[in-house]
Amino acid sequence: MGFRTLEKAIRAGKNVVDISFFSEDPFRLDDLAREMGVTAVVDCGVAPGLCNIIGGYVDARLDQTERYVCYVGGLPQVRQWPHEYKAVFSPIDVLEEYTRPARYVSNGEVVVRPTLSEVELIDLPGVGTTEGCLPTGVCGPHTGVL
Repeated sequence: MGFRTLEKAIRAGKNVVDISFFSEDPFRLDDLAREMGVTAVVDCGVAPGLCNIIGGYVDARLDQTERYVCYVGGLPQVRQWPHEYKAVFSPIDVLEEYTRPARYVSNGEVVVRPTLSEVELIDLPGVGTTEGCLPTGVCGPHTGVL
C-alpha cells in the first residue's frame, strides 16, 4: 500500500516525504519523480529519519559537534504497565522495526546490533523513567549518536 500511495503522489506532481516502510524498492520510482519534477524522500520515519535530518542540519551549522542524542518514543497520556508505550504507527511497520537489526553510526563507523539490545533507563522530567534501546525506529526512547 505504501509504494502505491507514494507512486500516486509522485504522479500527481506532489513533493513528498514518506514515513512508511515497504518491501518494494523505492528507487523504481526515481525516473518517474525526475520526470514529474518532484522530490520524494522515502522511508523517512521519525527515527531513523527526521531525527537524522535534524542532527545533520544542526551539525552543518555548528563549528563542531561532539555528540548528538535523540530520544524518540510514543508515550501515552496515561502510562499503563507493562508496556507504557503507545503505538501511533501501522502495527505491521512497527513489527518490522523489531525484526530488523539496529544500524547506526558511531565514531564514523557503521555499527549493527540486534534490535532491542543495549537497554537503558532514561529519566525524563515530568514523565518519569522510561526504557530505551538501540535505534530501530520505534522502540520507545532511544539514543542516536553522530
